[in-house]
Formats: sequence, C-alpha cells, structure tokens
Amino acid sequence: MQGLRVNVPGTRFHDTLCTSCTAGKGLEEGSGAGDCYEAALDFVAFQLKSPRRLRRLYRKLTQTPPRSEKKKATEELQVDLHTYLLQLKNLHGKERAWEMVQEALEKMKLVHILQSVQRRFSVGL
Repeated sequence: MQGLRVNVPGTRFHDTLCTSCTAGKGLEEGSGAGDCYEAALDFVAFQLKSPRRLRRLYRKLTQTPPRSEKKKATEELQVDLHTYLLQLKNLHGKERAWEMVQEALEKMKLVHILQSVQRRFSVGL
C-alpha cells in the first residue's frame, strides 16, 4: 500500500478515486494537501448531476450572465466544468481555485456538496 485510501468508490460512471487525504487529518499535517485540493476540484465537477445546477455553477465561476445557450447533456456540462476548474487551478493555484469553488457553492446554497468534500478529502470549509 502506498499510503492511499479510497475517497470515492468507483461506479459504472466513474473510476475509483484514491488519495492520501483522510478525514481525520488536517491539511497542514500532511504533505499531500495539494492532492486533497486537486481531488476536491475533480470531485465537485462530477458530483452535480443536474444540468441546471451545473450551468449555474459554471456561470457563477466564469462570471458570465445567463444567456440562451445550446442545451448540453449532463456529461458534456460536467466535462466543461472540469476543464474550467483545471484552468482555474493552473491559473490561480489549487488552494485559490478551491476557495473560488467553495464561495460559488455557498452562494448557490449547495452546502451538502461542501460537506461531502470535507468528509472525503479534509479540505477546509
């Protein structure tokens, strides 16, 4: 074992996600803190199943106004959101990107997603 644990069990829709993040250990205690933020960003992108919520989160993060856009399948919206989160991470760093996502989820009143991330990855709320 390489010090990894299963944070998100795999399903027929996504692979198992294993990291060194543990719910009982704070981020400052381990050197894998960056992995925890990265895993949390990946998790959020594929956690939302509602196309409406996915579009709202994407618009809130990109700060674009609602407009008549082509309707996309949930899977396409998830990939678009994940791609944008990767861009945020590369531009601002993992921790700042997570802070931005956290703020957007709080504004959208999706606290249950934040709680799930906290439980699985030990990133601060």
